[in-house]
Amino acid sequence: MYAYNYCPPTELFPTPSLQLGLIAGVVATFRLTVSVPLSVVSLFRKVGCRLRVMRLKAKV
Repeated sequence: MYAYNYCPPTELFPTPSLQLGLIAGVVATFRLTVSVPLSVVSLFRKVGCRLRVMRLKAKV
């Protein structure tokens, strides 16, 4: 009976699936916040390269 009444720290999340979902959500948002700036940087690099090529062509 004591084991049944004992409240583990996970009582905030009633089911393990909810806990896993929360962890997955945190991981997903972390991946997004990391991948978005990286994609933006790569996009800027591509644009920068194209601008350089256009400038070189314009000079010639």
